[in-house]
Amino acid sequence: MLKAVFEKIGETQARHAYAIFFSALILSAIIALGIPRIRLQTDLSKELPEGVPSIELQKRIGKKFGDVDAFIIVFQVDRSEDAENRVIDIRDPRALKAVVELHELISKEKEVSEVFSPALILKNLPEPKSIEESKAMISSVPELRQFFNRDYTATLLFAYADLGADEERVKAFVENIERDINAVAKPSGIKISVTGTPVMRTTLLNLLIRDTALTITLAGVIIFLLLIIIQRSFTKALLVFLPLIGGMLWLLGTMGWLNIPLSIATVGIG
Repeated sequence: MLKAVFEKIGETQARHAYAIFFSALILSAIIALGIPRIRLQTDLSKELPEGVPSIELQKRIGKKFGDVDAFIIVFQVDRSEDAENRVIDIRDPRALKAVVELHELISKEKEVSEVFSPALILKNLPEPKSIEESKAMISSVPELRQFFNRDYTATLLFAYADLGADEERVKAFVENIERDINAVAKPSGIKISVTGTPVMRTTLLNLLIRDTALTITLAGVIIFLLLIIIQRSFTKALLVFLPLIGGMLWLLGTMGWLNIPLSIATVGIG
């Protein structure tokens, strides 16, 4: 019974080979147009399992009060620099001035809801003229000391924003923050680093794009070489390999048309 069905299908395909071939090409072209529409999903909360009480509670809290993305900017003494007039103590007035400048720039970003740094207190105090004045001022204000580490080689700036799940919005926001950091007059001996949820999501986005291209290319090359070895013919290997390419194009195109995101869990689909 099954053999007869397959023979009938084969005969039909043989009689209408050209029509089937060109129909498949047209359909493949239409489906492939969905590939540029593929979304990249880097929001780790979307990968969490359903039905876990603690996760469900977190989702309800976020829905009611808003999910906040936090990022941290670290001002740190750069011990690798050897300039003569470099900053060696984060309490140096030049370093404190850079903190205040960046605090004010980030506060002006429309996506930012709150900024928390030593600048909250420093901007209400007289500007110190020397490091000795800075040390005395910080020692006299207990609330200010908590922003610095024990050996006064680093201080932190915290900022909060509600960016949602839009990857382009997150990427644009991180670019704005990096622009603000570059706009600050950074004294010699200070390095500024940034981390936090938005930065990690942007990093994941870049890794997803890079790894998707790498894994698909690598898998394609290895499979094609194995087919050449097994079939002992380049032409036969190509005939077997082309349907694999077509299947992948159909799969990725369908994901694009159906708005199914490419995430950490599905990045190896190629």
